[in-house]
Amino acid sequence: MPEPAGRTDAEQGSRRAADPGARASTFVPAGPDPRPPYDWSPLGIALSYALLGTLWIVWSDSAVLAVVRDQQALTRLQTYKGWFFVLASATLIYVLVSRRVKAWSAALQAQRTISRDRERLVAILEATTDLVCVITPDLRMRYINAAGRHLLGIGPDEPLDRFDSGQFLDDSEQSRRTDVQLLATESGVIELERTLKRLDGTPVLVSQVLLVHRGPDGGVEFISSIARDIGDQRRQEHALRQAQKMEAVGQLAGGVAHDFNNLLTVILNCGESLVESLPENDDRREEAKEIVQASQRAARLTRQLLAFSRRQVMEARNVDLNAVIRDLSVMLRRLVGDHVRLVEHLDERLPVVFVDPNQFEQVVVNLVVNARDAMPLGGTITIRTIAEGAVGTNGAHAAVLEVKDTGEGMDEATKARIFEPFFTTKEMGHGTGLGLAMVAGIAAQSNGDISVESAPGRGTTFRLRLPAVDETTDALPPPRTESSATPTEQRANSGAKLRILVVEDQDAVRQKTARMLNGEGYEVVQARSVDEARRVLADGGDLALVLTDVEMPGVGGRALARMLEQDPRRIPVLFMSGYTNDSLLLRGALPPNASFLAKPFSHATLRVALRRALAR
Repeated sequence: MPEPAGRTDAEQGSRRAADPGARASTFVPAGPDPRPPYDWSPLGIALSYALLGTLWIVWSDSAVLAVVRDQQALTRLQTYKGWFFVLASATLIYVLVSRRVKAWSAALQAQRTISRDRERLVAILEATTDLVCVITPDLRMRYINAAGRHLLGIGPDEPLDRFDSGQFLDDSEQSRRTDVQLLATESGVIELERTLKRLDGTPVLVSQVLLVHRGPDGGVEFISSIARDIGDQRRQEHALRQAQKMEAVGQLAGGVAHDFNNLLTVILNCGESLVESLPENDDRREEAKEIVQASQRAARLTRQLLAFSRRQVMEARNVDLNAVIRDLSVMLRRLVGDHVRLVEHLDERLPVVFVDPNQFEQVVVNLVVNARDAMPLGGTITIRTIAEGAVGTNGAHAAVLEVKDTGEGMDEATKARIFEPFFTTKEMGHGTGLGLAMVAGIAAQSNGDISVESAPGRGTTFRLRLPAVDETTDALPPPRTESSATPTEQRANSGAKLRILVVEDQDAVRQKTARMLNGEGYEVVQARSVDEARRVLADGGDLALVLTDVEMPGVGGRALARMLEQDPRRIPVLFMSGYTNDSLLLRGALPPNASFLAKPFSHATLRVALRRALAR
């Protein structure tokens, strides 16, 4: 870029000294001229010396001729006078030259210092990661550092005289360009956030500071700009807000699911009792079945809420994902229909992962259903497993599940919200918006992660990554022997009627559970709180099992279990809760490896849970 008119030779020389190989865009405003003003004292001294020397020659010759008549003495005096003049001249020349040399040396040293300072300044500007540029009053760019060139997409060797600073403003900024320029000129400095535009048209959100630099006459000499790319910062802030929102929704979902599960426990079991009590030819039996089926569908919905909020209890173990997918294959082909082709590519090197197999089945089904719905006119769904990190005989460090479709794809706005709860692109009544939220919750709960790649017209690929585990970490416990039977089992084997203590603060749930247990042949004692349960236990009566809610007002089921640990009767405990969540374990509300019954439960589920708890 040519040097702007009006730049002094000293400024150009200092710039070349600061960086002889610098690009034409390098610009550092010049400081004050280090050369001192012209020193006229040596000239005055020289003129005075010449005048005095002339007077000395004329006066001394006249005086000597008037006094000295001896020609030989006159010759000696003139010789002495000549030597005196030579010495005086030499002394004066030395003084004058040394003063000038010192002045030149000081000016040269100052020039070198300024050059080094400018070199350091240029090095700092070029090393900073923020955009730094200098703009003329007519908005032409005179200098921009390497970070600024990278940010705006300007090549390292492109001359700046090709660009107007206004061409890097986004279209949304053009309308307020004059206002910003006027405000900066009036105040001298302005800070703002604005959108710049790279040469390729890509928008860049920056935080910018504009400073107006004025000359001695008060006019604008140049404008400096410092800008920082804050796109990543804004994306991280958005991700944090999104995570906080998801956490809040998750807590709300968990609370709603807990209360709803208590209600469903009563509705589901009352419906089952009606079905069992009504004859086959009674029309009301079908209505009772509808109640049971609706309750079961509602229970599945609460499980989705709990899975989304990562509060579903995991029954994790070492799982071969390929085996799970093969077992689901027939059901998945029926699920997608004849208009969709289902293809499987399973990597035989796939490592074992530690997951809940039922949850993984939910993930696969939800991803396949989502892919099917994205292809209403048909297409291909590809299920692929990948042993990530497997090389030759070396084991993989992760198992990857990919579900890819050839459907319509998604735009960036949809992709950004795809894992949000209750967000759906389906028509009203054709989706709850919880499927993919549940998948994301299960992935996080299993120490994995899920990502999505999609573009309009190019289909969608969901990628679930789960860490590999050592296959020897899931050893089964040794089988029980008769000699190790618990006292409860021994009483059951003797034919005695088993007595169960039910501890539940919700009256409807407690009473319905007691009726179900009575129907199974158990003797039931009810307690509304842990304090009432303590009084029952204090009477010393024989108890086969304690069925208790985990969280109740005041003291919860965990405190009751701790008390029973000190009881010599070794009474087993079966916990139940609408919070079917790992957070109970994390906050100590549920003991490790505890027998657990998730609400809502049916007659059959309760029966199985009782048998398992009594057998422990």
